[in-house]
Amino acid sequence: MIVTNTFKKDKKIQEYEMPSHAELAAKLLRDAASFFRTVGEQNEPLRDQMTENADVFEQVAALVEQDPNGELVGAEDQQQGSQN
Repeated sequence: MIVTNTFKKDKKIQEYEMPSHAELAAKLLRDAASFFRTVGEQNEPLRDQMTENADVFEQVAALVEQDPNGELVGAEDQQQGSQN
């Protein structure tokens, strides 16, 4: 997100550039990862599963940021295999 400062009659106004869909998606995924980690910290029986969920959400956030239109390698092969 880009913040620019402008001045209007001695008043400083901050203008924000709206995030792209990919930036928003990555932020939501990271927020969800944080939620999973918090749940895991507060509930020992769920800790391993919540940590795994958080790790996956963070990895997907990174993928969305690095290559918003990218495709998962082997995803089509896995999908076809599950249909057979």
